[in-house]
Amino acid sequence: MSCTPDGTSIQFLKLLRDYLDQSKAELNYVEAQRAQNKLKELADHELKRQMQRMEAKQREELLQIEAIQRSQFEEFTNAWDEYMQSYEVTAIESIQRLKKEQESEIAAMRQSYQGSPHKYNKSKKLTQYRTLEQKNFATKNYDGATYFKYLGDELEEFEKLTAMERDDFKYIKLEEQKLKSQTVFMTNFLKRI
Repeated sequence: MSCTPDGTSIQFLKLLRDYLDQSKAELNYVEAQRAQNKLKELADHELKRQMQRMEAKQREELLQIEAIQRSQFEEFTNAWDEYMQSYEVTAIESIQRLKKEQESEIAAMRQSYQGSPHKYNKSKKLTQYRTLEQKNFATKNYDGATYFKYLGDELEEFEKLTAMERDDFKYIKLEEQKLKSQTVFMTNFLKRI
């Protein structure tokens, strides 16, 4: 769409100018004034028409630009949505993998603890009972040997239980620390996601 006057308008304006010049040359001022007014009116009308054409063309270009921008925005939005879906899937997979790893670590800790024997140090008293048991047995004092064996067995059972409780307490504390560190790690990981 052109913003210049069409050929018909130019021809008519040229004829009107020629008529104005002719009226001035013939000193016909009334016709010259009329021609000049008509020329001004037509020039104003042509200017107004050209402005409307230009505004229409600008509106059309603006609509085209907006359509292109809208299309680009929709493409970006779709690409972003796809990226975020992929990111979320990857994040969920990472979280699940991390949880499995943490559960495996705890299970391995439990299995290791349950499979290991509880170590305990024999007390002096237990060592004395066992020594007295052997001495009584060696001297054929079977009642004394049986008595010290009974005392030694009771004390040994007590010491084993005490050691087991101590180990259980240590293990529970260790497991709690491990779970706490895993929770902190998971929380930090989720913050990064």
